Amino acid sequence: MRIFLSLLSPAVAFSDEVKSSSNLLSFITQNIRKSYECLAYTCHRGPVPEILKTAQLLCESQKKTLGCSQITQKEPDDAKYIRSCSFEKICERQLMPQLGINLVACLRGAADVYKSYDSYLERVAYRIEERNEQLSKCIDVSCKREKSKGVPEFDRMNNETLEKYPIAYIQTRVDSYRAFMAPLKRNEAERKYFSENTAAQRFEANQSRTEPTSSLQDIDYIDAGKRALKKSNIILDCYDPIAYAELLCYGVLKVLIPGLTAKGAVAGIRSASALFAKTAERRGVQSLEHHLFESERSLVRDIFAEKYFVRKFTTKEQNAAFIKAAEESTPIPGRLFFRFENGYLKELNTQLDKVTATSLNNKYDEILFRRFEALQKKYPKVEFPPYQGFKEGEFFTQVKNATDLPVDLKKEVGDLFEKTNRELKAYVTANNLLRGSDHPEMWYRAGVGRTGDMANYSARRSRRTPDKNLLTDYDDSTALALEHSELMEAKKISEELAKNFVNSEMVRSKNGILTINADVMGMVRKYDDPVELRQMLAAKYPSQTITAEHVDKLNTLYRTQDIYSPPVRFAEREMAHFTSSKGTQVGVDFVNAGGANAEAQLRALALSRNPTDMLTHARSQFTLVTAELDRMKAQFQKICEDLAEIHNKNLPVGAERMTVTWAKSGDDGVAGFSQKLTPQQKDWISKEWARREADNGKPGSTARISIPSEAVENEVQKNILAGHGESIEKALRTRVTLNQVVPNNVSGQLNVKVEMKGLTSGKGYVDMSITTSKGTSLTSDQILALKKQFEDTVKEINATAAKGEKLKYKVGDFKIIP
Repeated sequence: MRIFLSLLSPAVAFSDEVKSSSNLLSFITQNIRKSYECLAYTCHRGPVPEILKTAQLLCESQKKTLGCSQITQKEPDDAKYIRSCSFEKICERQLMPQLGINLVACLRGAADVYKSYDSYLERVAYRIEERNEQLSKCIDVSCKREKSKGVPEFDRMNNETLEKYPIAYIQTRVDSYRAFMAPLKRNEAERKYFSENTAAQRFEANQSRTEPTSSLQDIDYIDAGKRALKKSNIILDCYDPIAYAELLCYGVLKVLIPGLTAKGAVAGIRSASALFAKTAERRGVQSLEHHLFESERSLVRDIFAEKYFVRKFTTKEQNAAFIKAAEESTPIPGRLFFRFENGYLKELNTQLDKVTATSLNNKYDEILFRRFEALQKKYPKVEFPPYQGFKEGEFFTQVKNATDLPVDLKKEVGDLFEKTNRELKAYVTANNLLRGSDHPEMWYRAGVGRTGDMANYSARRSRRTPDKNLLTDYDDSTALALEHSELMEAKKISEELAKNFVNSEMVRSKNGILTINADVMGMVRKYDDPVELRQMLAAKYPSQTITAEHVDKLNTLYRTQDIYSPPVRFAEREMAHFTSSKGTQVGVDFVNAGGANAEAQLRALALSRNPTDMLTHARSQFTLVTAELDRMKAQFQKICEDLAEIHNKNLPVGAERMTVTWAKSGDDGVAGFSQKLTPQQKDWISKEWARREADNGKPGSTARISIPSEAVENEVQKNILAGHGESIEKALRTRVTLNQVVPNNVSGQLNVKVEMKGLTSGKGYVDMSITTSKGTSLTSDQILALKKQFEDTVKEINATAAKGEKLKYKVGDFKIIP
């Protein structure tokens, strides 16, 4: 009730004056004196005190500065509500009548329309009424002393003086003082809390809370209401006390109930009940409920990510040993591989964000590894060497003799898998991390096989049964026979499609094998909706006739190759994430690595005769694709190191040298510079990428670059901000393709760099620059079209944000780097 009780305070009328005061004691002294003089003047009408004369001059000056006279020109009916600078009205404003009376009517009016809120709003109203009733009974000096305890103005008074003041005035001054002091105390408490507790301690403390981490009562609706009024061009401080109260009530309710509108100023909102009945829409209630619920969930996710975003359960040596064993194609007696992977990660990265998705994976691994430790104790003769990746946890069995393997081991691991899924579901539900409609127990898929690739294949194959989630065994003879038939059918489809589009940009020939190319397969991978996929393919390849049957066959082809594609594993599980460093951090995402691998798997398909044969060829083709990805990572790292070296060559004697660190994961990386880069240095990175790729015969679009603001120190916020930068680049490319802004051969040569200028995720300007590869140029019309698409993309990202996000990015600079 902190916020709504503060509505009773005159502090709302001069809060800006309070906030601008640099001296707390001076502020209190001046207001005590002004209030005392107002009481004396109101009661006795004696000579006008000098302080009120000064206040009158200030009032006239403020009205002129605010442009209050313009209100009556636009709304003549509001003239009688405009603030007066007479001595009487100045005192009336200083001794502000209790606004609670006006708020009760306003809030109760809202409750009459929004029945979903009557229990809350009426509770607020009744508490205000109850409070006023209690105040009326506070007559004796002991009650007044208790009510004013802790407020310097009254603590210094003797009982005789205090007894003369009416309780309404005392409570008003108490509320004013506490409203002023509250943020100062909260800030001090917050600084102390964060300095004395680690992120892990803060997270654990949050877990033990019995109440939600945020609620309606915790939100500062006064400031929010004022901002809403300002956005509606209502100058609050131009109005008299009663109109001020009614306007402020409208502003608060405008925040509470999205979609609320009113014509005119005071004249349009004097009847709260009529206003709501006529203008508010029922969906505002559901919108508000959803907004508050998602806001609370976002806060909990941030706290959750503080603990789980960077978590490792294996060492570099353990991962390296597992990789060596898992990449062997020949089964070894007594060895079984178990793979547990997040098959829903692509959707999670889009619907949530990479930070939350990664944190959820790490939480799942925590549960999974704990359960395997218990299994190890149950079977001391069996070792379970582990591997932890970005979306998977894996184990294989290591025994002295094959006969040491327990007969029911597969069944026990299957039970372990189901229990792990249920525990994750219980955890995210209890901690309000996801929506009620989410089903994390179905995200993670598991497979077992005699080689690492067989286990991977089995886990992927289990995605074909979305209604159930069990450990899938590669050696299931019935499933193998079915897979052989489907594999041969996919091989036939691949040959048909390649022949159908043989003379188009959709097909590529390599080593004598004709296949659909990486760009097409990347689109199939990205767009799940067949209608949307067909629309995008038609836009990118306008000279080709693409039917619904073609789209169905492409989807079948992608699904088949995907379950055979080997996973990417790393000995050292580096996190390509942004840190709290104040130097510039440059994120790079290598474009369409998945599409390139899918194309390679189609070549493996052309060489294969059965599932086991396909696994062997898939591994060899995958090795070639991985080598190309490693080349790009090394090249970007070299570009950043070269930039630091160039910078250091021109340093004056004694100046600090620039250093650069590098973190990489699957298909992305982050270069961390020890100092802030200049705009020219940031542009140089883009230019060098395009130039060096051209020298390798590659297009400049092979990487997207995202740079979050150096002013952001919170790691979670910085990573989310950079992720939004990547999303803007992806969305821009989609719009460029869909609207055919530039030809394919031109768009493929564009390197896009996005710089996020905000101080926190969801806010701030977005700058974009485009570099063209050597030999490619843009016309003035194309540049203007790209700029328009950039502006529309930012608006689109704001409008289509994932549930729980409120993005308010603004369009910043757009430039072409020569």
